[in-house]
Amino acid sequence: MAELVFQITPPRASDPRAQLSPRTFLKHPSMLSLLKRAASLNFGEADQKRMRFDPPPSSKDDVDMIHYCKRLGPDRLTIRYPISDKLNELRGQIKGLRAHSRSQRERIKELECELETVKRELETAQARLEAVEAELQGYRNTRLNLMIPNLLVDFIEFLYKRRNRQLPGGSGHAGHASTRYDCAIDVIRSEKWIEGDNALRKYQKSLNNLAKYRAIRNATAHESEIELAKMLVSPAYRDSLEYRHWSPLFAIVYGVSVEEMAGREEEDAGSILRSEMEQ
Repeated sequence: MAELVFQITPPRASDPRAQLSPRTFLKHPSMLSLLKRAASLNFGEADQKRMRFDPPPSSKDDVDMIHYCKRLGPDRLTIRYPISDKLNELRGQIKGLRAHSRSQRERIKELECELETVKRELETAQARLEAVEAELQGYRNTRLNLMIPNLLVDFIEFLYKRRNRQLPGGSGHAGHASTRYDCAIDVIRSEKWIEGDNALRKYQKSLNNLAKYRAIRNATAHESEIELAKMLVSPAYRDSLEYRHWSPLFAIVYGVSVEEMAGREEEDAGSILRSEMEQ
């Protein structure tokens, strides 16, 4: 049986503990502190009750510690404490802690795997979101291409109405609409209608580029191969029946794959505006 064995100095005759019986002496709080220091373990009062003197005191002769110490001699008192049960308890706690630690490590690995899965899902979702946003921006550019030329035409008509003038060609003339507006721009530029207007003069360049804006509008309305290609390769259609059905015909008609066509850059109203700002 495993035991802790330690020795103590006998209490002096003047020490109140000397009047205690050996059994009561071992239960004194000071002995619990001694036990804890000797073993460096978390002992409690229940453990203190298991301490025994060696040799055991005589119940007949050793009525107090004074008599017990006289019988043994003045040197040292030996105390034994059986620790087999305590060790088994600690081994059980250690085993439980190891099992818990192993379980926690396994759980951490599971959580790390779940985290990586979530990261991949987030990356995929982010890529899809960016693709959708790019597609939406393409549609916005298409609408812009259609609306900016209309705004410029309305601007021309606004300027003529403000001066109580009629557009070149007037009503009853069969002049082509685009030619009429080109002539109207020449008048606005030559007569410097907006040069003195701080709020409007910056739009003279845009009026001068109306033909370019109009060409983009017409291309947007009628030349749809780039927009169609971008739509077919978008996440919404990439693995669809529509992609499988139309992409082969697209390659035959235009001589390039939908992927190659989708990678081409279209000139749009925004690119003309940027060039105007750089001039």
